[in-house]
Amino acid sequence: MIQPISQYLQYIALYLGVVLLGGSIVHMPADPKRYTILALIGISIFLLASFNEVRIKRKVDPEFSAVRYLIISFFMSIGLGMMSGSIQHFLDTPLYSTKLLALGLFLSAITYYIREHTEKFSKSALYYTLSVTLATAIIGGGLYSYAQNLEAQRAAIHAKEELDFARQDAEYKASVRAQIEAELKQKASSNAPVQIAPTIAPPVKKPVRASDGHNHTH
Repeated sequence: MIQPISQYLQYIALYLGVVLLGGSIVHMPADPKRYTILALIGISIFLLASFNEVRIKRKVDPEFSAVRYLIISFFMSIGLGMMSGSIQHFLDTPLYSTKLLALGLFLSAITYYIREHTEKFSKSALYYTLSVTLATAIIGGGLYSYAQNLEAQRAAIHAKEELDFARQDAEYKASVRAQIEAELKQKASSNAPVQIAPTIAPPVKKPVRASDGHNHTH
């Protein structure tokens, strides 16, 4: 009964650590202090789960290097976190997420191989590294091109919205000035109180997407 629960908790801890780390890495530019703390929590959870794996492996192989395994797991968790966060927020921050995804893919793939294979050098390791490098270049290059086009489209839309806002703002101010002038003329001729009532509503600026992928109105 205890063993299945322990295995389940270890399984959850591995993924929870990666998810926390991934979200923290992507949102880091928005609030570095807050998301650094969350990233450290995510890494700690991942390493605790990995430490349990170390205990199991030490029972099978007394010569197993716990330090090596935990250090490599640390970097692998960062790579997995980069991949997880960048995939979730790719449409929010395309260029930033593309860089994180490519780096995370390479880092996690390489560290995984190092963690599971103890030999220092082999043809298999060389082929594996070349394959990972090629896959990273293809995926990263393709996504970067798509991300650039996406950012360009968004920049064009944002520029148009800015022009529309400026036009609406100018029309609103002109309407207010005209209303004030009319009220002043009315007061001068009849001594009636001035009541300013703009004929059109003031424009409302649309939210701007920030570096953390969320909308903020400026």
